[in-house]
Parts: sequence; structure tokens; C-alpha cells
Amino acid sequence: MKKLITYFLFYVVFITPSMADWQKFGDDCSNDYCTYINSSARSDNGIVHNIGILDDYSSISSAQMWGLSEVETISFDCDQSRIRFGTNVWYEKRMARGKIVKIFPPNKKWIPIPYNYRKLFAKICTL
Repeated sequence: MKKLITYFLFYVVFITPSMADWQKFGDDCSNDYCTYINSSARSDNGIVHNIGILDDYSSISSAQMWGLSEVETISFDCDQSRIRFGTNVWYEKRMARGKIVKIFPPNKKWIPIPYNYRKLFAKICTL
């Protein structure tokens, strides 16, 4: 079982971002970045939706000096209106390309939906 989990995390973190079907989320790319969602990665067990999000930055200063793009996995619990953050990976180049420069581990704790995720929550949970 541990090997299976390790393989899955390796696949999600290192292989999936470059092959993902990223679709722009929102109408504009303001504040020096654009947000994309991986709609093909969205899975649904009826209540919890798991998706990938890519934030693509136009400059290193807007990206807090970690890289020009970040990919995170998140889970929305549509019944309970809460979120859980998975692995967050920063890349040196835009659109999840180039060397991985920083990896943040997943947070397994469910929390209320932060303000900046409310539009995405509404979109995902109404599909």
C-alpha cells in the first residue's frame, strides 16, 4: 500500500502537471498572475471534488521568489463547505515547467473555504 501511495504522489507531483489539461479560470489575468484549473483531474465521489490548480506568475517578485508557477491539489467538500489543501509544488518556469524549486506537503485538515477560493468552490460544487 505504501508503494502505491508513493507512486501516486510521484505521478501527481512530477508527471501530471506538464501533461494536464489546464483551463484558464476567471476572466482576467490581473495582479501579475493567471489561475488555471485541471478539469480532467477533477474526480467526484458525490460529495468531495479533487482538482489541480496552477497559478502562473508573470514575474518572480509576484511569485514570492519561489518560482514562476505553482501547482496545488485541493479537495472541496461540497456538502460541508470546506477545503483541504494537498501538495503544493513550485516550478522555476511558467506553466509548471522547469526545475521544481519548492514542495510543500499536504495539509490533511479540513478548513472553511478561504475568501480567495470561494468562486472556484462555487463553480466546482455546482457541476
